Amino acid sequence: MKSFKLIIIILVIFLKTGNVLSDNNLFHVNNVEILYTTPINNEEKAKQAIRKGFKELTTKLLLDEDAIKLKQLKYYEIRNLVSYYQIIEEAELDLDKEKKQSSKYNILFDKN
Repeated sequence: MKSFKLIIIILVIFLKTGNVLSDNNLFHVNNVEILYTTPINNEEKAKQAIRKGFKELTTKLLLDEDAIKLKQLKYYEIRNLVSYYQIIEEAELDLDKEKKQSSKYNILFDKN
């Protein structure tokens, strides 16, 4: 009887914590860095970051032959997959005696 109670308690714990232990960050792409030399508007920076983030996501999740198929997607199709994006840092860099601007983004893609 004592072992039966223990089994029931263990089953209840596993059933209640099933989603808590899963990795919910699978569709997050963090620290996507965009470098540019000439000033561009925020919309263009976001487009570049979303494209780069989508490429990182597909290489993380898919086989190479499947990722190649998705390279043909247009920007508006990729943008529909984005839940939200966040600018986390903007900075000026001196690289190779040339001033460049840098922007870092966090992007969350929709699970569905």
